[in-house]
Amino acid sequence: MAKGKLYGNKGNFRTQKVLIAAKLGKSDIQLAGETAPTENFPLGVTPAFEGEGVLLFGAESIALHLSECDSKNFAEIVQWLQWAEGSLLPAVLGYVLPSVSAANLDSKVCISKWSIFSNYFLILFIEVKFNEFSAKLSKSVPKSGDKKKKESAKPKVVEENLDDEGAVPEKAKDPFADLPKGTFVYDAFKRVYSNEDTATKAIPYFWDNFDAEANSIWKCEYKYPKELTLAFMSCNLISGMYQRLEKLKKNAFASMILFGSDNDSTISGIWVWKGQDLAFLLSPDWQVDYESYTWTKLDPKDEKVKTMVNEYFMWEGQFDGKTFNQGKIFK
Repeated sequence: MAKGKLYGNKGNFRTQKVLIAAKLGKSDIQLAGETAPTENFPLGVTPAFEGEGVLLFGAESIALHLSECDSKNFAEIVQWLQWAEGSLLPAVLGYVLPSVSAANLDSKVCISKWSIFSNYFLILFIEVKFNEFSAKLSKSVPKSGDKKKKESAKPKVVEENLDDEGAVPEKAKDPFADLPKGTFVYDAFKRVYSNEDTATKAIPYFWDNFDAEANSIWKCEYKYPKELTLAFMSCNLISGMYQRLEKLKKNAFASMILFGSDNDSTISGIWVWKGQDLAFLLSPDWQVDYESYTWTKLDPKDEKVKTMVNEYFMWEGQFDGKTFNQGKIFK
């Protein structure tokens, strides 16, 4: 039975992963604070685990240690853990978070349930015989050389994708389709922003053409600054969010900024999009990251708001006393 101290924010789902895995594995660990001691964990990454001759950081690595599983299965276990983190987590949250928003439930409940769900998979990965699992999957997929099976399956796929009159179904509806078009053209502004001077050309263009009736401006603040460590890792959070919001680009623009330095930083940003409500609620595909931020709608007529927007667009200014580190543009 593993013993030791765990460092991390108890309310964070990654820390919850470890706590649940420890409970299921009957490990004796104590939550010793939100910040890991720098002498043992110089990167500052949490959750972090300090045991008998063991120093580990990262929910997956700690959970593996607490499981005390057979080392010969490590490669397969890591394979599934990476898949769960990169594919399963975004997919599940994409369905869970809309339900939470619609029901006005506490988001912490949702994250807690996800941590239980993810750790359930973790335990299964450790206990299941992967060879048997793979064999079952392979039986359900026609072999490449089985021409008869492939030919018989093809008409069924076509049938299922046609309506009663044999027409191909329409493409998925644009989430912004029911909103007023407005006069502000995002592509035109982005061209000016990308090719002209920001202060003298892009910003005047923005305020001269911004249509407040059909569009809105929002500020976001990352909820868990104590968990931010190295600058490049924090910037990866922004980049990952941008990648998952690729289809939002047509009707949105944003400037996200990392302030501070390694192990002492914050993330905030200015977003502009079509409509007056949170754009992320329009599509489940856009809801993976937004709950990690606090969102505040801004008044475009307020001079203080205009100053703030200008600073974020230029990456220059007072920023309420915060020190600019680097920024990323969503366009």
